Amino acid sequence: MEIFAGSTTLRVWARSIILLLLLGGALAAFQASAIGQQNPIQVENARPGTTDWQLLNPAEVASTSLSSRPLQDETVTSLS
Repeated sequence: MEIFAGSTTLRVWARSIILLLLLGGALAAFQASAIGQQNPIQVENARPGTTDWQLLNPAEVASTSLSSRPLQDETVTSLS
Protein backbone atom coordinates (compact mmCIF):
# COMPACT_ATOMS: atom_id res chain seq x y z
CA MET A 1 0.00 0.00 0.00
CA GLU A 2 2.85 2.41 0.73
CA ILE A 3 4.33 1.88 -2.72
CA PHE A 4 1.07 2.98 -4.33
CA ALA A 5 0.87 6.05 -2.08
CA GLY A 6 4.46 6.95 -2.94
CA SER A 7 3.88 6.74 -6.69
CA THR A 8 0.77 8.91 -6.36
CA THR A 9 2.76 11.51 -4.47
CA LEU A 10 5.47 11.32 -7.11
CA ARG A 11 2.91 11.87 -9.90
CA VAL A 12 1.44 14.87 -8.07
CA TRP A 13 4.90 16.39 -7.63
CA ALA A 14 5.79 15.69 -11.27
CA ARG A 15 2.57 17.32 -12.50
CA SER A 16 3.14 20.29 -10.22
CA ILE A 17 6.68 20.77 -11.50
CA ILE A 18 5.57 20.50 -15.12
CA LEU A 19 2.78 23.01 -14.51
CA LEU A 20 5.19 25.43 -12.84
CA LEU A 21 7.64 25.12 -15.72
CA LEU A 22 4.91 25.78 -18.27
CA LEU A 23 3.64 28.79 -16.33
CA GLY A 24 7.18 30.08 -15.91
CA GLY A 25 7.80 29.78 -19.64
CA ALA A 26 4.56 31.58 -20.44
CA LEU A 27 5.43 34.36 -18.01
CA ALA A 28 8.91 34.73 -19.49
CA ALA A 29 7.46 34.97 -23.00
CA PHE A 30 4.95 37.59 -21.84
CA GLN A 31 7.65 39.67 -20.17
CA ALA A 32 9.86 39.47 -23.26
CA SER A 33 7.04 40.82 -25.44
CA ALA A 34 6.22 43.55 -22.91
CA ILE A 35 9.85 44.66 -22.76
CA GLY A 36 9.84 45.42 -26.48
CA GLN A 37 6.92 47.84 -26.09
CA GLN A 38 7.82 51.25 -24.71
CA ASN A 39 5.54 54.11 -23.80
CA PRO A 40 6.07 57.56 -25.41
CA ILE A 41 8.06 58.86 -22.44
CA GLN A 42 10.51 55.96 -22.64
CA VAL A 43 10.89 56.53 -26.38
CA GLU A 44 11.65 60.24 -25.83
CA ASN A 45 14.08 59.52 -22.99
CA ALA A 46 15.96 57.05 -25.18
CA ARG A 47 16.77 59.75 -27.73
CA PRO A 48 20.25 61.32 -27.64
CA GLY A 49 20.44 64.52 -25.66
CA THR A 50 22.00 67.91 -26.22
CA THR A 51 23.63 70.52 -24.02
CA ASP A 52 22.04 73.45 -25.89
CA TRP A 53 19.63 74.06 -23.00
CA GLN A 54 22.40 74.65 -20.45
CA LEU A 55 23.04 78.21 -19.33
CA LEU A 56 26.37 79.75 -20.24
CA ASN A 57 26.56 81.93 -17.13
CA PRO A 58 24.06 80.79 -14.47
CA ALA A 59 25.36 83.31 -11.91
CA GLU A 60 24.28 86.18 -14.16
CA VAL A 61 20.74 84.85 -14.38
CA ALA A 62 20.56 84.31 -10.63
CA SER A 63 21.80 87.82 -9.85
CA THR A 64 19.34 89.53 -12.20
CA SER A 65 16.39 87.48 -11.02
CA LEU A 66 17.09 88.31 -7.38
CA SER A 67 17.64 92.00 -7.91
CA SER A 68 15.05 94.57 -6.93
CA ARG A 69 15.51 96.72 -10.01
CA PRO A 70 12.26 97.80 -11.67
CA LEU A 71 11.56 96.83 -15.24
CA GLN A 72 11.61 99.46 -17.97
CA ASP A 73 8.62 101.84 -17.65
CA GLU A 74 7.64 100.21 -14.33
CA THR A 75 6.57 102.32 -11.37
CA VAL A 76 7.81 101.30 -7.94
CA THR A 77 5.52 101.98 -5.01
CA SER A 78 6.26 101.57 -1.34
CA LEU A 79 4.34 98.97 0.64
CA SER A 80 4.62 100.92 3.91
